Amino acid sequence: MTLRRKLLSALGAAFATPLASFAQTSAKIRRIGFLAVRSRSTPSKPNVYYDAFVQGMRELG
Repeated sequence: MTLRRKLLSALGAAFATPLASFAQTSAKIRRIGFLAVRSRSTPSKPNVYYDAFVQGMRELG
């Protein structure tokens, strides 16, 4: 019984390995969301967390 399990494990690994090497990379544009309780920052009502998030995203491109 152990020889049978080893053989099945080896065959499963042999079939799974080539499939992983043909994986395609995603060309999608990644999107990031920001959920906040307060509204966007305005000159009359500054929101330091929103401003810091936007600045960080600008620095990362």
